[in-house]
Amino acid sequence: MKVGDLVMLSAAGRGTGLNKHIGHKELGIIKRIITPHSTNLYVVNWMKYSANFCSRYYRRELRFAK
Repeated sequence: MKVGDLVMLSAAGRGTGLNKHIGHKELGIIKRIITPHSTNLYVVNWMKYSANFCSRYYRRELRFAK
């Protein structure tokens, strides 16, 4: 995944209690990639919410939008 890709939550991402406010068909765009240690964190700006609302997700919590 790279900056600018359209993404949705994966099944693993929907399964966590922290992402209940994001619908299963919500689109987001990857705004930034943070690389701590060996795992990438993706900062995603969800289109339904304001431009100021960004969350951090691991790769397994996201999937490419169809």
